[in-house]
Amino acid sequence: MIEFARDAGDAELVIEAPLLAAADLMELADPAFRGELEEFLRLAGASGQPRLRYAAMVRRAMLTLLAGRLSEAQRLIDQAAVLGGECGEPGAAEVWGDQVFELMAAQGRLGELAGVALDMFPDPDSRQARGVQAMALLAVGSRAQAAEVIAPTLEDLTPPPANQQLLGEASFAAQLAADFGARPLAERLHAALMPYADQAVVSGVAVTFRGAVAHHLGLLAATLGRPGEAAAHLEQAIAVHERLGALPWTLRSRYELAAIWLQDPARRDAAATMLAEVAADAHRIGMQQLARDAEARGFAAGQAPVTSGELSRDGMLWTLSYGGVTTRMRHAKGLSDLAVLLTAPGRPVAAADLVAAAGAGEAGLSGLRLGSDEVFDATARRQITERLADLDDEIAEAESWADPYRAERARDEKDALLRSWPAPPGWSAAPVGWATSRSAPARRSRPGSATSSTGSSRCTRRSARTCGPA
Repeated sequence: MIEFARDAGDAELVIEAPLLAAADLMELADPAFRGELEEFLRLAGASGQPRLRYAAMVRRAMLTLLAGRLSEAQRLIDQAAVLGGECGEPGAAEVWGDQVFELMAAQGRLGELAGVALDMFPDPDSRQARGVQAMALLAVGSRAQAAEVIAPTLEDLTPPPANQQLLGEASFAAQLAADFGARPLAERLHAALMPYADQAVVSGVAVTFRGAVAHHLGLLAATLGRPGEAAAHLEQAIAVHERLGALPWTLRSRYELAAIWLQDPARRDAAATMLAEVAADAHRIGMQQLARDAEARGFAAGQAPVTSGELSRDGMLWTLSYGGVTTRMRHAKGLSDLAVLLTAPGRPVAAADLVAAAGAGEAGLSGLRLGSDEVFDATARRQITERLADLDDEIAEAESWADPYRAERARDEKDALLRSWPAPPGWSAAPVGWATSRSAPARRSRPGSATSSTGSSRCTRRSARTCGPA
Protein backbone atom coordinates (compact mmCIF):
# COMPACT_ATOMS: atom_id res chain seq x y z
CA MET A 1 0.00 0.00 0.00
CA ILE A 2 2.86 2.37 0.83
CA GLU A 3 4.38 1.80 -2.59
CA PHE A 4 1.02 2.38 -4.26
CA ALA A 5 0.55 5.60 -2.29
CA ARG A 6 4.01 6.79 -3.22
CA ASP A 7 3.48 5.99 -6.88
CA ALA A 8 0.18 7.89 -6.74
CA GLY A 9 1.87 10.83 -5.05
CA ASP A 10 -0.56 10.65 -2.09
CA ALA A 11 1.58 11.89 0.81
CA GLU A 12 -1.20 11.59 3.36
CA LEU A 13 -1.87 7.97 2.42
CA VAL A 14 1.85 7.23 2.79
CA ILE A 15 1.58 8.39 6.39
CA GLU A 16 -1.68 6.52 7.09
CA ALA A 17 -0.54 3.22 5.54
CA PRO A 18 1.39 2.10 8.67
CA LEU A 19 -1.71 2.83 10.77
CA LEU A 20 -3.86 0.61 8.56
CA ALA A 21 -1.21 -2.12 8.75
CA ALA A 22 -1.05 -1.77 12.55
CA ALA A 23 -4.83 -2.21 12.84
CA ASP A 24 -4.73 -5.36 10.71
CA LEU A 25 -1.85 -6.82 12.74
CA MET A 26 -3.61 -6.06 16.01
CA GLU A 27 -6.72 -7.90 14.83
CA LEU A 28 -4.46 -10.86 14.00
CA ALA A 29 -3.07 -10.67 17.57
CA ASP A 30 0.38 -10.01 16.15
CA PRO A 31 2.62 -7.88 18.41
CA ALA A 32 4.33 -6.55 15.26
CA PHE A 33 1.50 -4.00 15.22
CA ARG A 34 3.61 -1.86 17.56
CA GLY A 35 6.33 -1.31 14.99
CA GLU A 36 3.84 -0.15 12.37
CA LEU A 37 2.07 2.07 14.86
CA GLU A 38 5.30 3.68 16.00
CA GLU A 39 6.12 4.48 12.37
CA PHE A 40 2.73 6.10 11.92
CA LEU A 41 3.20 8.18 15.07
CA ARG A 42 6.59 9.33 13.83
CA LEU A 43 5.32 10.31 10.39
CA ALA A 44 2.18 11.97 11.76
CA GLY A 45 4.18 14.00 14.24
CA ALA A 46 6.56 15.20 11.54
CA SER A 47 3.75 16.10 9.12
CA GLY A 48 2.54 19.12 11.04
CA GLN A 49 -1.01 18.42 9.82
CA PRO A 50 -3.71 18.94 12.50
CA ARG A 51 -5.78 16.00 11.29
CA LEU A 52 -2.84 13.62 11.51
CA ARG A 53 -1.83 15.01 14.89
CA TYR A 54 -5.35 14.20 16.07
CA ALA A 55 -5.16 10.68 14.66
CA ALA A 56 -1.82 10.16 16.40
CA MET A 57 -3.19 11.36 19.74
CA VAL A 58 -6.10 8.91 19.48
CA ARG A 59 -3.66 6.01 18.99
CA ARG A 60 -1.48 7.16 21.86
CA ALA A 61 -4.58 7.06 24.04
CA MET A 62 -5.33 3.56 22.75
CA LEU A 63 -1.82 2.40 23.69
CA THR A 64 -2.11 3.75 27.23
CA LEU A 65 -5.47 1.99 27.64
CA LEU A 66 -3.90 -1.19 26.34
CA ALA A 67 -1.09 -0.95 28.89
CA GLY A 68 -3.39 -0.14 31.80
CA ARG A 69 -2.11 3.38 32.38
CA LEU A 70 -5.61 4.61 33.01
CA SER A 71 -4.96 8.07 34.41
CA GLU A 72 -2.71 8.91 31.50
CA ALA A 73 -5.29 7.49 29.10
CA GLN A 74 -7.95 9.87 30.43
CA ARG A 75 -5.71 12.85 29.77
CA LEU A 76 -4.84 11.73 26.23
CA ILE A 77 -8.46 10.93 25.36
CA ASP A 78 -9.52 14.42 26.38
CA GLN A 79 -6.64 16.03 24.51
CA ALA A 80 -7.53 14.06 21.39
CA ALA A 81 -11.14 15.24 21.63
CA VAL A 82 -9.97 18.85 21.75
CA LEU A 83 -7.74 18.36 18.73
CA GLY A 84 -10.53 16.62 16.85
CA GLY A 85 -12.86 19.52 17.52
CA GLU A 86 -10.28 22.08 16.44
CA CYS A 87 -9.60 20.38 13.12
CA GLY A 88 -13.25 19.56 12.46
CA GLU A 89 -12.78 15.79 12.38
CA PRO A 90 -16.30 14.45 11.72
CA GLY A 91 -15.98 11.25 13.79
CA ALA A 92 -14.22 12.81 16.81
CA ALA A 93 -17.24 12.54 19.10
CA GLU A 94 -17.75 8.85 18.32
CA VAL A 95 -14.06 8.10 18.83
CA TRP A 96 -14.11 9.92 22.16
CA GLY A 97 -17.19 7.97 23.27
CA ASP A 98 -15.62 4.67 22.21
CA GLN A 99 -12.45 5.27 24.19
CA VAL A 100 -14.21 6.73 27.22
CA PHE A 101 -16.48 3.68 27.40
CA GLU A 102 -13.47 1.37 27.38
CA LEU A 103 -11.78 3.50 30.06
CA MET A 104 -14.88 3.56 32.28
CA ALA A 105 -15.31 -0.19 31.89
CA ALA A 106 -11.72 -0.71 33.00
CA GLN A 107 -12.15 1.62 35.97
CA GLY A 108 -15.42 0.00 37.01
CA ARG A 109 -17.34 3.24 36.41
CA LEU A 110 -20.06 2.08 34.03
CA GLY A 111 -22.58 2.69 36.79
CA GLU A 112 -22.15 6.41 36.15
CA LEU A 113 -24.00 5.88 32.86
CA ALA A 114 -27.09 4.35 34.45
CA GLY A 115 -29.14 7.52 34.17
CA VAL A 116 -27.81 8.84 30.88
CA ALA A 117 -26.88 5.86 28.72
CA LEU A 118 -29.99 5.97 26.52
CA ASP A 119 -29.52 9.68 25.89
CA MET A 120 -26.08 9.03 24.41
CA PHE A 121 -27.48 7.34 21.31
CA PRO A 122 -29.54 8.75 18.42
CA ASP A 123 -31.86 5.74 18.72
CA PRO A 124 -32.43 4.90 22.41
CA ASP A 125 -34.11 1.63 21.40
CA SER A 126 -31.13 0.39 19.44
CA ARG A 127 -29.36 -2.78 20.54
CA GLN A 128 -26.24 -0.87 21.45
CA ALA A 129 -28.13 1.71 23.52
CA ARG A 130 -30.07 -0.95 25.42
CA GLY A 131 -26.92 -3.00 25.91
CA VAL A 132 -24.98 -0.09 27.39
CA GLN A 133 -27.91 0.84 29.62
CA ALA A 134 -28.19 -2.76 30.87
CA MET A 135 -24.47 -2.92 31.65
CA ALA A 136 -24.69 0.37 33.53
CA LEU A 137 -27.65 -0.83 35.58
CA LEU A 138 -25.84 -4.06 36.39
CA ALA A 139 -22.90 -2.02 37.61
CA VAL A 140 -25.09 -0.28 40.20
CA GLY A 141 -26.76 -3.52 41.28
CA SER A 142 -30.11 -3.01 39.53
CA ARG A 143 -30.22 -6.45 37.94
CA ALA A 144 -34.00 -6.68 37.63
CA GLN A 145 -34.22 -3.34 35.87
CA ALA A 146 -31.27 -4.24 33.65
CA ALA A 147 -32.99 -7.50 32.67
CA GLU A 148 -36.12 -5.58 31.78
CA VAL A 149 -34.17 -3.15 29.60
CA ILE A 150 -32.27 -5.85 27.71
CA ALA A 151 -35.04 -8.45 27.41
CA PRO A 152 -36.36 -7.31 23.98
CA THR A 153 -32.83 -7.25 22.63
CA LEU A 154 -31.89 -10.69 23.89
CA GLU A 155 -35.07 -12.21 22.49
CA ASP A 156 -34.39 -11.23 18.88
CA LEU A 157 -30.62 -10.75 18.94
CA THR A 158 -28.90 -12.84 16.29
CA PRO A 159 -25.19 -12.98 15.46
CA PRO A 160 -24.23 -10.20 13.04
CA PRO A 161 -23.33 -11.10 9.46
CA ALA A 162 -19.73 -11.86 8.58
CA ASN A 163 -18.51 -8.35 7.82
CA GLN A 164 -16.18 -5.80 9.31
CA GLN A 165 -18.47 -5.28 12.31
CA LEU A 166 -18.79 -8.97 13.15
CA LEU A 167 -16.19 -9.23 15.91
CA GLY A 168 -17.13 -5.96 17.60
CA GLU A 169 -20.87 -6.62 17.63
CA ALA A 170 -20.54 -10.29 18.51
CA SER A 171 -18.15 -9.64 21.41
CA PHE A 172 -20.50 -6.98 22.80
CA ALA A 173 -23.41 -9.41 22.53
CA ALA A 174 -21.29 -12.14 24.14
CA GLN A 175 -20.83 -10.04 27.27
CA LEU A 176 -24.59 -9.49 27.49
CA ALA A 177 -25.32 -13.18 26.93
CA ALA A 178 -22.90 -14.07 29.73
CA ASP A 179 -24.22 -11.39 32.10
CA PHE A 180 -27.83 -12.54 31.72
CA GLY A 181 -27.30 -16.27 31.15
CA ALA A 182 -28.89 -16.21 27.69
CA ARG A 183 -27.88 -19.74 26.67
CA PRO A 184 -29.55 -19.95 23.22
CA LEU A 185 -27.91 -16.69 22.21
CA ALA A 186 -24.62 -17.83 23.72
CA GLU A 187 -24.72 -20.98 21.61
CA ARG A 188 -25.24 -19.01 18.39
CA LEU A 189 -22.56 -16.48 19.23
CA HIS A 190 -20.07 -19.19 20.12
CA ALA A 191 -20.53 -20.81 16.74
CA ALA A 192 -20.20 -17.45 14.98
CA LEU A 193 -16.97 -16.53 16.78
CA MET A 194 -15.17 -19.88 16.66
CA PRO A 195 -13.63 -19.31 13.20
CA TYR A 196 -11.89 -16.24 14.64
CA ALA A 197 -10.64 -17.80 17.86
CA ASP A 198 -7.02 -16.78 17.18
CA GLN A 199 -7.85 -13.14 16.51
CA ALA A 200 -8.57 -10.04 18.59
CA VAL A 201 -11.39 -7.51 18.66
CA VAL A 202 -10.39 -4.01 17.59
CA SER A 203 -12.83 -1.14 17.15
CA GLY A 204 -12.30 1.23 14.26
CA VAL A 205 -8.79 1.61 12.88
CA ALA A 206 -6.96 0.80 16.13
CA VAL A 207 -9.20 3.10 18.18
CA THR A 208 -9.75 0.67 21.07
CA PHE A 209 -8.77 -2.90 21.86
CA ARG A 210 -11.71 -5.04 23.00
CA GLY A 211 -9.98 -8.25 23.96
CA ALA A 212 -9.02 -11.53 22.37
CA VAL A 213 -11.85 -13.39 20.68
CA ALA A 214 -10.83 -16.33 22.87
CA HIS A 215 -11.81 -14.32 25.95
CA HIS A 216 -15.36 -13.87 24.67
CA LEU A 217 -15.50 -17.53 23.65
CA GLY A 218 -14.52 -18.39 27.21
CA LEU A 219 -17.40 -16.36 28.63
CA LEU A 220 -19.83 -18.03 26.24
CA ALA A 221 -18.56 -21.55 27.00
CA ALA A 222 -18.90 -20.89 30.73
CA THR A 223 -22.46 -19.65 30.16
CA LEU A 224 -23.19 -22.88 28.30
CA GLY A 225 -21.91 -24.97 31.23
CA ARG A 226 -18.75 -26.21 29.53
CA PRO A 227 -16.01 -25.35 32.08
CA GLY A 228 -13.24 -27.36 30.44
CA GLU A 229 -13.72 -25.62 27.11
CA ALA A 230 -14.11 -22.25 28.84
CA ALA A 231 -10.81 -22.70 30.67
CA ALA A 232 -9.01 -23.59 27.43
CA HIS A 233 -10.38 -20.47 25.71
CA LEU A 234 -9.40 -18.25 28.62
CA GLU A 235 -5.89 -19.67 28.81
CA GLN A 236 -5.52 -18.86 25.12
CA ALA A 237 -6.87 -15.36 25.75
CA ILE A 238 -4.34 -14.77 28.53
CA ALA A 239 -1.53 -15.74 26.17
CA VAL A 240 -2.83 -13.34 23.50
CA HIS A 241 -3.23 -10.48 25.95
CA GLU A 242 0.21 -10.97 27.43
CA ARG A 243 1.73 -11.12 23.95
CA LEU A 244 0.09 -7.82 23.01
CA GLY A 245 0.84 -6.12 26.33
CA ALA A 246 -2.87 -5.73 27.12
CA LEU A 247 -2.70 -5.68 30.93
CA PRO A 248 -6.36 -4.84 31.76
CA TRP A 249 -7.55 -7.63 29.49
CA THR A 250 -5.00 -10.04 30.93
CA LEU A 251 -6.45 -9.38 34.37
CA ARG A 252 -10.01 -9.84 33.12
CA SER A 253 -9.18 -13.18 31.53
CA ARG A 254 -7.28 -14.36 34.61
CA TYR A 255 -10.24 -13.43 36.79
CA GLU A 256 -12.65 -15.42 34.61
CA LEU A 257 -10.25 -18.39 34.51
CA ALA A 258 -9.93 -18.37 38.30
CA ALA A 259 -13.73 -18.39 38.55
CA ILE A 260 -13.76 -21.54 36.41
CA TRP A 261 -11.02 -23.16 38.47
CA LEU A 262 -12.97 -22.57 41.68
CA GLN A 263 -15.44 -25.20 40.46
CA ASP A 264 -12.68 -27.82 40.52
CA PRO A 265 -11.66 -28.88 44.06
CA ALA A 266 -8.20 -29.78 42.78
CA ARG A 267 -7.64 -26.24 41.54
CA ARG A 268 -9.29 -24.17 44.25
CA ASP A 269 -6.00 -23.21 45.88
CA ALA A 270 -4.55 -22.15 42.54
CA ALA A 271 -7.73 -20.18 41.85
CA ALA A 272 -7.47 -18.38 45.20
CA THR A 273 -3.85 -17.47 44.49
CA MET A 274 -4.76 -16.17 41.05
CA LEU A 275 -7.64 -14.11 42.42
CA ALA A 276 -5.35 -12.53 45.01
CA GLU A 277 -2.84 -11.66 42.27
CA VAL A 278 -5.57 -10.21 40.06
CA ALA A 279 -6.91 -8.14 42.95
CA ALA A 280 -3.46 -6.74 43.74
CA ASP A 281 -2.64 -5.86 40.12
CA ALA A 282 -6.10 -4.47 39.42
CA HIS A 283 -5.92 -2.27 42.50
CA ARG A 284 -2.48 -1.03 41.49
CA ILE A 285 -3.55 0.18 38.04
CA GLY A 286 -6.92 1.58 39.07
CA MET A 287 -9.31 -1.24 38.11
CA GLN A 288 -10.99 -1.00 41.49
CA GLN A 289 -14.19 -2.86 40.64
CA LEU A 290 -12.27 -5.83 39.27
CA ALA A 291 -10.10 -5.79 42.40
CA ARG A 292 -13.22 -5.89 44.60
CA ASP A 293 -14.82 -8.61 42.48
CA ALA A 294 -11.68 -10.76 42.66
CA GLU A 295 -11.48 -10.44 46.43
CA ALA A 296 -15.20 -11.08 46.89
CA ARG A 297 -15.14 -14.16 44.64
CA GLY A 298 -12.35 -15.79 46.60
CA PHE A 299 -13.80 -14.73 49.94
CA ALA A 300 -17.21 -16.20 49.10
CA ALA A 301 -15.52 -19.48 48.21
CA GLY A 302 -13.88 -19.64 51.62
CA GLN A 303 -10.41 -18.97 50.32
CA ALA A 304 -10.20 -15.30 51.39
CA PRO A 305 -7.55 -14.16 48.88
CA VAL A 306 -7.68 -10.67 50.37
CA THR A 307 -4.64 -8.63 49.44
CA SER A 308 -5.49 -5.64 51.57
CA GLY A 309 -8.20 -4.13 53.67
CA GLU A 310 -9.07 -0.63 54.73
CA LEU A 311 -10.02 0.80 58.08
CA SER A 312 -9.95 4.57 57.97
CA ARG A 313 -11.70 7.41 59.71
CA ASP A 314 -13.02 10.63 58.18
CA GLY A 315 -14.59 12.79 60.84
CA MET A 316 -17.36 10.81 62.49
CA LEU A 317 -17.44 8.07 59.84
CA TRP A 318 -15.25 4.99 59.49
CA THR A 319 -14.76 3.09 56.23
CA LEU A 320 -14.19 -0.66 56.53
CA SER A 321 -13.30 -2.77 53.48
CA TYR A 322 -12.47 -6.46 53.48
CA GLY A 323 -13.11 -9.38 51.20
CA GLY A 324 -14.51 -7.14 48.48
CA VAL A 325 -17.17 -5.71 50.82
CA THR A 326 -17.16 -2.07 51.94
CA THR A 327 -19.29 -0.58 54.69
CA ARG A 328 -19.35 2.68 56.63
CA MET A 329 -20.04 3.09 60.33
CA ARG A 330 -20.38 5.97 62.74
CA HIS A 331 -17.45 6.59 65.04
CA ALA A 332 -17.23 4.48 68.20
CA LYS A 333 -14.35 3.82 70.57
CA GLY A 334 -14.35 0.17 69.60
CA LEU A 335 -13.42 1.13 66.05
CA SER A 336 -10.53 3.24 67.33
CA ASP A 337 -9.37 0.26 69.39
CA LEU A 338 -9.64 -2.01 66.38
CA ALA A 339 -7.53 0.37 64.29
CA VAL A 340 -4.78 0.25 66.92
CA LEU A 341 -4.93 -3.53 67.29
CA LEU A 342 -4.64 -4.06 63.53
CA THR A 343 -1.33 -2.19 63.52
CA ALA A 344 0.14 -4.77 65.94
CA PRO A 345 -0.91 -8.24 64.74
CA GLY A 346 0.04 -10.96 67.19
CA ARG A 347 1.39 -8.52 69.78
CA PRO A 348 -0.17 -7.32 73.03
CA VAL A 349 -1.35 -3.72 73.08
CA ALA A 350 -1.31 -1.73 76.30
CA ALA A 351 -4.50 -0.08 77.47
CA ALA A 352 -2.59 3.21 77.42
CA ASP A 353 -2.19 2.94 73.67
CA LEU A 354 -5.91 2.45 73.22
CA VAL A 355 -6.67 5.43 75.43
CA ALA A 356 -4.16 7.56 73.56
CA ALA A 357 -5.58 6.55 70.19
CA ALA A 358 -9.07 7.43 71.30
CA GLY A 359 -8.20 10.77 72.86
CA ALA A 360 -4.87 12.02 71.59
CA GLY A 361 -4.37 10.65 68.09
CA GLU A 362 -0.89 9.83 66.85
CA ALA A 363 0.83 12.12 69.35
CA GLY A 364 -0.57 10.19 72.26
CA LEU A 365 -0.14 6.84 70.59
CA SER A 366 3.49 7.37 69.66
CA GLY A 367 4.96 7.35 73.15
CA LEU A 368 2.43 7.02 75.92
CA ARG A 369 4.11 5.16 78.76
CA LEU A 370 3.56 5.94 82.47
CA GLY A 371 6.63 6.94 84.40
CA SER A 372 8.61 8.28 81.44
CA ASP A 373 8.63 11.86 82.76
CA GLU A 374 6.42 14.21 84.70
CA VAL A 375 4.91 15.92 81.63
CA PHE A 376 3.96 12.61 80.09
CA ASP A 377 2.50 11.34 83.37
CA ALA A 378 0.27 14.39 83.44
CA THR A 379 -0.86 13.71 79.87
CA ALA A 380 -1.63 10.09 80.71
CA ARG A 381 -3.54 11.07 83.84
CA ARG A 382 -5.60 13.59 81.88
CA GLN A 383 -6.46 11.13 79.10
CA ILE A 384 -7.43 8.31 81.46
CA THR A 385 -9.42 10.68 83.64
CA GLU A 386 -11.35 11.96 80.61
CA ARG A 387 -12.04 8.45 79.38
CA LEU A 388 -13.27 7.34 82.80
CA ALA A 389 -15.52 10.39 82.89
CA ASP A 390 -16.91 9.46 79.51
CA LEU A 391 -17.60 5.95 80.74
CA ASP A 392 -19.41 7.23 83.84
CA ASP A 393 -21.57 9.43 81.65
CA GLU A 394 -22.29 6.50 79.35
CA ILE A 395 -23.21 4.25 82.30
CA ALA A 396 -25.55 6.88 83.72
CA GLU A 397 -27.22 7.49 80.38
CA ALA A 398 -27.61 3.75 79.73
CA GLU A 399 -29.20 3.26 83.14
CA SER A 400 -31.56 6.19 82.58
CA TRP A 401 -32.64 4.61 79.29
CA ALA A 402 -32.99 1.14 80.88
CA ASP A 403 -30.24 -0.26 78.67
CA PRO A 404 -28.42 -2.75 80.95
CA TYR A 405 -26.33 -4.26 78.18
CA ARG A 406 -24.78 -0.92 77.22
CA ALA A 407 -24.16 -0.09 80.87
CA GLU A 408 -22.51 -3.47 81.41
CA ARG A 409 -20.15 -2.95 78.47
CA ALA A 410 -19.14 0.46 79.78
CA ARG A 411 -18.51 -0.93 83.29
CA ASP A 412 -16.40 -3.75 81.85
CA GLU A 413 -14.23 -1.26 79.98
CA LYS A 414 -13.93 0.97 83.03
CA ASP A 415 -12.93 -1.87 85.33
CA ALA A 416 -10.42 -3.25 82.83
CA LEU A 417 -8.84 0.18 82.42
CA LEU A 418 -8.52 0.74 86.15
CA ARG A 419 -7.15 -2.75 86.81
CA SER A 420 -4.55 -2.50 84.04
CA TRP A 421 -2.75 0.52 85.51
CA PRO A 422 -0.16 0.23 88.27
CA ALA A 423 -0.10 3.34 90.40
CA PRO A 424 2.91 5.55 89.65
CA PRO A 425 4.66 7.39 92.49
CA GLY A 426 2.39 9.92 94.11
CA TRP A 427 -0.77 8.59 92.46
CA SER A 428 -3.50 6.56 94.12
CA ALA A 429 -4.43 3.20 92.63
CA ALA A 430 -7.55 4.74 91.12
CA PRO A 431 -8.17 8.39 90.25
CA VAL A 432 -10.10 10.06 93.02
CA GLY A 433 -13.79 10.14 92.34
CA TRP A 434 -14.08 6.87 90.37
CA ALA A 435 -14.65 3.59 92.17
CA THR A 436 -13.28 0.28 90.99
CA SER A 437 -16.12 -1.61 92.61
CA ARG A 438 -19.46 -2.02 90.91
CA SER A 439 -21.14 -1.99 94.28
CA ALA A 440 -20.04 1.60 94.87
CA PRO A 441 -20.39 3.50 91.60
CA ALA A 442 -19.09 6.84 92.90
CA ARG A 443 -18.81 9.61 90.32
CA ARG A 444 -18.13 13.27 90.25
CA SER A 445 -20.31 15.93 88.80
CA ARG A 446 -18.08 18.22 86.78
CA PRO A 447 -18.94 21.73 85.59
CA GLY A 448 -20.15 21.64 82.02
CA SER A 449 -20.58 17.86 82.02
CA ALA A 450 -23.77 16.01 81.17
CA THR A 451 -24.57 15.65 84.89
CA SER A 452 -23.74 19.17 86.00
CA SER A 453 -26.72 21.24 87.08
CA THR A 454 -25.63 23.93 84.63
CA GLY A 455 -24.97 21.65 81.68
CA SER A 456 -27.41 20.55 79.03
CA SER A 457 -28.60 16.97 79.44
CA ARG A 458 -28.06 16.57 75.73
CA CYS A 459 -24.30 17.13 76.04
CA THR A 460 -21.94 14.24 76.68
CA ARG A 461 -18.65 14.68 78.51
CA ARG A 462 -16.73 14.87 75.24
CA SER A 463 -19.03 17.48 73.72
CA ALA A 464 -19.41 19.59 76.87
CA ARG A 465 -16.66 21.92 75.80
CA THR A 466 -18.73 23.13 72.86
CA CYS A 467 -22.27 22.68 74.19
CA GLY A 468 -23.67 25.49 76.29
CA PRO A 469 -26.40 25.37 78.89
CA ALA A 470 -29.78 24.21 77.68
